[in-house]
Amino acid sequence: MQLIREHYREDINISTVAGKLEISEGYLSRVFKKETDYTFTNYLTWYRMKKAMTLLKDCRVKVYEVAEQVGYSDTAYFSAQFKKVTGISPSEYQDRSR
Repeated sequence: MQLIREHYREDINISTVAGKLEISEGYLSRVFKKETDYTFTNYLTWYRMKKAMTLLKDCRVKVYEVAEQVGYSDTAYFSAQFKKVTGISPSEYQDRSR
């Protein structure tokens, strides 16, 4: 979880984290799910969206800038993930935060 907090802006996945920890992906996957009730990918997405919500409260920041700041190079994919997690689009979230 600490590696996610430190590297969520980067292209990070279970393989890179398992490599840094020098354990297998399968083992990391099982332990992560057991300890957090999240899959690695679901936790990473949730963490990124939590950071995005904070950034979107600043109305001067554009959605594509937030997407880049939380680790997404594809703004459309970021928007789809954001909506899946929150139920609303990033721009709608930003409007409601005003």
